[in-house]
Amino acid sequence: MQSVIVSTYNKPHQLRLVLEGLRHQTADAYEVIVADDGSTDDTRDLIAQYQADVPFRVEHVWQDDDGFRAARVRNLGVKAATGSQIIFLDGDCIPFRTFLDAHRDAARAGVVLAGNRLFLDKDPSAALTVEQVTDESFVDEIPRSEFRRLRWQATKDRVYRATRLKERPKVVTANLALDRTTFDAVNGLDERFVGWGHEDEDLRRRLVRRGFRVESVFTRALVCHLWHRQVDSFHGKVKFGDNIPYFKRGFYLSRCRDGLEKIPLDQCTVTWSEPAVPSEVAIAWDSRAAFGQSEVKVLLCCANAGDPHLSRPPEQSAADLHVVVGSRQSTELLARNDGQPPELHLEGQLDPNDPGDRQRLLAQLEPII
Repeated sequence: MQSVIVSTYNKPHQLRLVLEGLRHQTADAYEVIVADDGSTDDTRDLIAQYQADVPFRVEHVWQDDDGFRAARVRNLGVKAATGSQIIFLDGDCIPFRTFLDAHRDAARAGVVLAGNRLFLDKDPSAALTVEQVTDESFVDEIPRSEFRRLRWQATKDRVYRATRLKERPKVVTANLALDRTTFDAVNGLDERFVGWGHEDEDLRRRLVRRGFRVESVFTRALVCHLWHRQVDSFHGKVKFGDNIPYFKRGFYLSRCRDGLEKIPLDQCTVTWSEPAVPSEVAIAWDSRAAFGQSEVKVLLCCANAGDPHLSRPPEQSAADLHVVVGSRQSTELLARNDGQPPELHLEGQLDPNDPGDRQRLLAQLEPII
């Protein structure tokens, strides 16, 4: 069984075209979960029409309209799904008839299938009809240059992958398929991403860290992306996104804490190691203890900046410290193996042997780990 998670927000005309595309799939064992980020009654009425008129299950999950919360609503959609393969599809992306079959045929254990989109311009998007979706003549409206672009992108991604110049292919939840167990392994999408951008890139890096492989179905699982205005939280370029500071904080858990499940920080594996020198204690939070690797390492550095011990990092965590708590001078002396200081410095003098100070440190790190 395939479960298609269709995300939408107040675009009933485009959603109708997408649902019509799903009605005419060549596949025969699938369900559709419409993940609604707070739309009005027009969308609810449309979904009710399809629930009464199509031979497959259509479920509507809805959350309050409280800004752009795509990660959270997609997680809600997955929770309502019953299929073993999860397919994410945006509510403005019309699937070609063989879309679901392409994802099913390409599925392999441990592999995440990254699709892409063929973009349709503004005027033909607005003029597109249900009849054009039914007979698939909407494909004729897509510029031939778009098909060439996808083929060229797939070729470039193979080169990037072979040379390890870039992490490719990219993952976009407008067209993405993976096993339910794979999605569960990383605790789904990180719901701390609110507003446009970076929840997809974050999902990819966490899947890769967990050992899953991302492969391209760019030229096989095809969808047509309908033109629409950008959301308010998109500020013109990716680098201006509101989620940039959180995404680039320098460390992350492969199993995010605010996803399908809510995992308190004190339920993660916490290891207080023996200090490398009397004034230092290394701490490691590990969301994948079974893998035997610590994903975030924190050092309490309580010595004075002039302490000769600070001329070398502590033995156990020098290579990849992420957070240092102590004076600014001590932080600058503790460079990682790439010659850069830790990604985050928290000012303060904390006693590593004081349980109260440890709890205060947990409270400081709670919003970012």
